[in-house]
Amino acid sequence: MYDCQQRLPSVSLLQRRFRAGRFRTRRLLPLPIFGSCTHIMDDDSADIELLEQHLNRSRQLSTRVTSVLQKFDRRLQTLEQSILPLHKSTHSLTRLVDSQ
Repeated sequence: MYDCQQRLPSVSLLQRRFRAGRFRTRRLLPLPIFGSCTHIMDDDSADIELLEQHLNRSRQLSTRVTSVLQKFDRRLQTLEQSILPLHKSTHSLTRLVDSQ
């Protein structure tokens, strides 16, 4: 990925950028290293953990939104089934009145 002479921004910086909507990995510039490669690997692990948490949260939200939309779709189908006979009878009455 990268050598020990550069490191990614800290987790708190990533969190601030993510919350501000400015999370673009291509624009992140390497910072000078203040420790060993072990420190970088710890940062990488923290970054991966943070991204996994956000991924899990996104999956949970997607599941909930899908569930709400499926309920809405079922309710619309029920409404359509209950309205259709009324529409047909109204249409028949309208044709009868218009023909007179």
